[in-house]
Amino acid sequence: MGAISSKPTFMKTDNPHYDTYINYMTIQWAKHLNECFYVCTQPNGCRMHEDTHQICKSSNPYMYGLLMNDMSEIDTYINKNTEIREKIKKEINK
Repeated sequence: MGAISSKPTFMKTDNPHYDTYINYMTIQWAKHLNECFYVCTQPNGCRMHEDTHQICKSSNPYMYGLLMNDMSEIDTYINKNTEIREKIKKEINK
């Protein structure tokens, strides 16, 4: 049996007019600006500040932290794969 995920299914966003929750698994991309994430959940893309959901450190530190950790994991994955590709290129060009 697989491990139980520690990530929530839904995330509360910082919508000033009403409570909005998004499904964590539907996040297409997240842009980090000024201690806030702008999150797109639409499969066809989003326009910044219009179609995105905002999650900020000051008002939603737990969800902000989850997104920050995920961004670090993604960056680490990309960097490791880039390093591996560079090593393979060097070996091929010898």
